[in-house]
Amino acid sequence: LSQIVQAFGIASQSAYYRSLQQQAGAYTMGAFYWQLNDVWQAPTWASIEYTELYPRWKLLHYATKHAFAPLMIKAFYGNPGSGAAVDVRYSNEYDDDLRGILIAETWSWDGQLVGNTTQNIDIQARGSGVLMQHKLGIPKSLDDQHVTRFSVKAKRGGDMLSAVDVYYPRYLVNVTLPMPHIDVTNVKFACEGDKRNICFTIESNEMAAWVQLSFPVLEGRFSDNGLLLVKNTPVTMTFMAYTPVPSSITSNIFISKLKMMSLADAQTL
Repeated sequence: LSQIVQAFGIASQSAYYRSLQQQAGAYTMGAFYWQLNDVWQAPTWASIEYTELYPRWKLLHYATKHAFAPLMIKAFYGNPGSGAAVDVRYSNEYDDDLRGILIAETWSWDGQLVGNTTQNIDIQARGSGVLMQHKLGIPKSLDDQHVTRFSVKAKRGGDMLSAVDVYYPRYLVNVTLPMPHIDVTNVKFACEGDKRNICFTIESNEMAAWVQLSFPVLEGRFSDNGLLLVKNTPVTMTFMAYTPVPSSITSNIFISKLKMMSLADAQTL
């Protein structure tokens, strides 16, 4: 739970600073956070945990990977007026104007898709600020009962860029989250042409917030972490070990040793 609070707080603040580059009275040209790594084992502010050989990413480091991406979006509670609304802020470090789409998907915690909109957007080169204000289309009193994922897709030359952010309710403590069961399937070794990689698919039978993965058998990191899993929606993941995966690790061993915890587990403590 402390890792979730740390990741959410520091990454949100860093993303907000980056979105102020062109705002009069701010002109914030960057951000940094304390601290990157540890020099010994201890419960610290670091986003990378100390180990003798290899870095071990905490949730904060995965969150800052998104917050400091060249194309970044972050949703903040806005001026709701008559209904719940969020300001989707952005920062674009590329020297090109970008044209793309912004997708907003809102679910109730029982897995019902209650909102799905797509909007064309223009993103200014080296720009920042509020990309759009999005009304959730739900009463303010029901804000806590829903979660919204914002996704940007934009083309730059021959490349497709993307940025994602999840807008959680203001008070998750008021939400009774369903306890998910998460299946692991389609385990593939040496995927993407790298003997250090293990690709796999995870799927939850319930909405699952802040899903944290760990594989204590090998030191490495995941393609992402601290996930929102949408009910009955498979997600492809990659575990990137720092050394080649030994042949003794089979699919069954990987599945049995892979640890997954969500915010619902913390609520039961």
